[in-house]
Amino acid sequence: MHSKRKGNIGQFAVGLELTKLGYSVFTEEGDISKIDILAEKDGKILRIQAKAITPTDNCIHLHLKKTGPNYSFAYQPEMFDYFGIYDLEDGKVYLVGSDVLMKNKNRLNLRKTKAKNNQTANVRMACDFEINKVLGS
Repeated sequence: MHSKRKGNIGQFAVGLELTKLGYSVFTEEGDISKIDILAEKDGKILRIQAKAITPTDNCIHLHLKKTGPNYSFAYQPEMFDYFGIYDLEDGKVYLVGSDVLMKNKNRLNLRKTKAKNNQTANVRMACDFEINKVLGS
């Protein structure tokens, strides 16, 4: 699947979940901004960068640097409030605060299942970032 099509799916899926939680959802026309979705509820505005990701080895790998023809950049916390992540495998939506960027350089991993060696230190479980848990709705 083309990466732009995956991006559209992620943006629509995150927007749908926000709408179900009572947010008004606004999207960008084009593909230039670092913000894909603006969501508003009760006067509070959220800026969201949406991603659609296919997990590998029961882990969602969110790359924090982006490159393409004639550009390269790393996401910075002040660019948006949350990553909205759509899991292409099981259809779940996760919301990860942009503040995690300061703790990770290249990639953020969200585990869908416990590690085989039962490691828990420095392990982020995807279930802790489910959108309804993060937004408390």
